[in-house]
Amino acid sequence: MAEDLFALDRGGLESPGVHQKDVTPDDNTDLAVYSRAIWVSGDAGDIAVHALDGTAETLKNIPAQYLYPYRARRILSTGTAATAIQILY
Repeated sequence: MAEDLFALDRGGLESPGVHQKDVTPDDNTDLAVYSRAIWVSGDAGDIAVHALDGTAETLKNIPAQYLYPYRARRILSTGTAATAIQILY
């Protein structure tokens, strides 16, 4: 049986995510869990977000198959062109 040498460690923001969730961009609803990073597994493009403090921002030209370290509270449908978005947390 494999041993998890990090089982007792509490990860910080620099640590990798341990869960992932598919995201349907929505202009009106916060994510159920704020992101640690955003993964684009579909088409590249902009991702419109609300930062943790609620500030609206656009992450420009995020490539496909790219893990973008960003803490978002919401991923907006308006202004988001990237597809098949997932968050890691």
